[in-house]
Amino acid sequence: MKYGLANRQIHSSVSENAKRKGFLQATRNEFLRHLTKKGVDFLCNNTELEIEEIRYSKKLSKRLKNDYFHRVSTIFIHISFEKRVEESGGSNSKFLMYYDSDKKSTKARFDAETRLSLGGEKHFTPDVICSYVDAQGVPHVYCLEVYNGNKLGYVTKQLEKLFWILDNTRLIENRIGVDAVPRILVTFDNEALKKKTMEYIQASAVFQVEGIEELMLF
Repeated sequence: MKYGLANRQIHSSVSENAKRKGFLQATRNEFLRHLTKKGVDFLCNNTELEIEEIRYSKKLSKRLKNDYFHRVSTIFIHISFEKRVEESGGSNSKFLMYYDSDKKSTKARFDAETRLSLGGEKHFTPDVICSYVDAQGVPHVYCLEVYNGNKLGYVTKQLEKLFWILDNTRLIENRIGVDAVPRILVTFDNEALKKKTMEYIQASAVFQVEGIEELMLF
């Protein structure tokens, strides 16, 4: 920021609980830090990146609205995953993420990197599909879901569908191009939601399979 390579905006959010109670005023402020055009030029001149590879805010008024905290959490996990692979002696890390598509845009639809087609109009888009090869040369594939908030029904319905995909198809490993049995990673920013979700999975018939603790990690 000192050299003009990045800037920051105030992001104001309203919790889902506050919305339900009718309080529409912002209840939480966060700084949203972003690259400037000068920062993009610096990266182009000092790294192997091309300008087409760098995503940055081209308008000062641009905001990441309701999805802000979810996206930030996913970025933190991306950084942690890369560091984990490096520090454990792993290699060949891959990290596919979802992206929005602007349906009102005149441009062609841009499907998410993680979009899994289930046939017809049905699809499922995980937050992340990632993989790496460990120090012993064994490949690993993970399908990651990041949850913010407190909606148990939303989380459990998503996990049931994702587990069905894992159990009945090879869509996840085919998407990332690594031949290994995928495991589902689930992260929460709400400890109560994590506890409720784990209790649900322990009791639900959908997840009563041998070795579930090796396939689904929290």
